[in-house]
Amino acid sequence: MTIRLYVILLFTTLLLCNCYKRNFKKMHSNSDASPIAKSCDTTGVISYSAQVAPLLNANCNNCHNTGGTAPNLSNYNGVLNSAQNTLYSSVAWDGNASNMPKGLSKMSDCDVAIIKKWVFAGAPNN
Repeated sequence: MTIRLYVILLFTTLLLCNCYKRNFKKMHSNSDASPIAKSCDTTGVISYSAQVAPLLNANCNNCHNTGGTAPNLSNYNGVLNSAQNTLYSSVAWDGNASNMPKGLSKMSDCDVAIIKKWVFAGAPNN
């Protein structure tokens, strides 16, 4: 009887540990926070329309939109103006501009790396 109880207890413990491990990875994955691909590949050309604009829409356009807080980041011209000034410093939280998004967590390292590469490439409209 006690051996059967130990076997059931061991099986239940292993089952619960496996579920916790699987859910822990889901809950603490930065890739789910990004509207772009799950991997952080910044080796190629960063596209404004495919990568940068979706990041800004997800993180900035609640405040920085037409009629909202300056700068307007809902279109390329507004983003270009910001890119030439403070966009990267704001999302990198490097101390050279106000930390953005204001009142929220810092964007993921991958998202910041994408914006950095795009800005340092001259902020092309691609």
